[in-house]
Amino acid sequence: MTPDLLLADGLERGLFTGAALVAADRDGHRLAIVAGDHGDPPATPVSATSRFDLASLTKGLATALVCARLVADRALTWESPACCLLPTLKRGRHREITVEQLLAHTSGLPAWAPLYQQRVHHALLAASGDPPPPAWRPAMVAHAAASDLLARPGERFCYSDLGYLLLGAVVEVAAGAPLSCGLTAWVTEPLGLGESLAFRPACPRAGSWQGCVATEACGWRGRRLHGEVHDENGWAMGGVAGHAGLFGTATAVATVVDRLLAAARGDDAWLPTPVARALLALPPQGPAERWCRGFDRPSAVASQAGERLSRTTGRGLLGFTGTSVWFDLAQAACVVVLTNRVHAGRAERGFRDLRPAIYDACWRFLSGEGG
Repeated sequence: MTPDLLLADGLERGLFTGAALVAADRDGHRLAIVAGDHGDPPATPVSATSRFDLASLTKGLATALVCARLVADRALTWESPACCLLPTLKRGRHREITVEQLLAHTSGLPAWAPLYQQRVHHALLAASGDPPPPAWRPAMVAHAAASDLLARPGERFCYSDLGYLLLGAVVEVAAGAPLSCGLTAWVTEPLGLGESLAFRPACPRAGSWQGCVATEACGWRGRRLHGEVHDENGWAMGGVAGHAGLFGTATAVATVVDRLLAAARGDDAWLPTPVARALLALPPQGPAERWCRGFDRPSAVASQAGERLSRTTGRGLLGFTGTSVWFDLAQAACVVVLTNRVHAGRAERGFRDLRPAIYDACWRFLSGEGG
């Protein structure tokens, strides 16, 4: 099936209410598809300017890129001890955690913890629609830093939201500015993206929410989330966190990847070539042999990137809300598939089978096989 028919199938099966897809390569092949609606009462049609909650795509497109810029400016190194910027990590084995280990998910930190539940009256505040108090941010960082390690830093891979929450805080200290400001200064402004890729306040009354695709009906917040971060810890961080909170269009995501690939080839001065290459380089053998500095690689079998993307030169990211991007370093090809698959709830209802089929159809199109 072709990508548009596969998206239509997902809509018909109720796997999401809306989707946007962009596939492109350096040879000029390009495919752009929008389907369905925002999942709001007016059933606003998805358009090229519709912004999706990118969830964990935040890790690579915001946190890792801002970190890379700081490395380029020598405000950080990959080997910098995180505790030098976050004193709360100056204890036991935690003091051994480096920036690179946070990037590659080998810090030893656990995958996740409901840190937001440790905030007093969090449910009442969330249901009121008021934004979280600014004082919650340092408290959330401190609680993440206090998490017991699952292993000594560098010895074990564990995909960790907590690690990236802390990395976001490290980046803010190194930059002397909020992560959102670093994203604006070093990513969206230089690339001319404006509000098509940005963090949003954790408040339902924040402006310009109408251009965003809705996600889940949140029980404890008492509303359907529309232009408001889906991730609970991201909400408690005020909508700006190292692991989640970014909203964007499919075109904006594809633009960032295209410029990153160009920088790695030496064709774009936006990011120094050695730094861009280091961000995407194959990790050494060991606990991080699948993850690069901020980006995943397709798994050997049953990858969400499909079967046709190279396991050597493929890179990408998945977001819990139903968002994803995969790209090929050698082919300079990129496919972005954004959906709101959590709109009907978090249960898996067939999306994990549909998504790789969409990617394979897009890889066929980019290879000139039609579709």
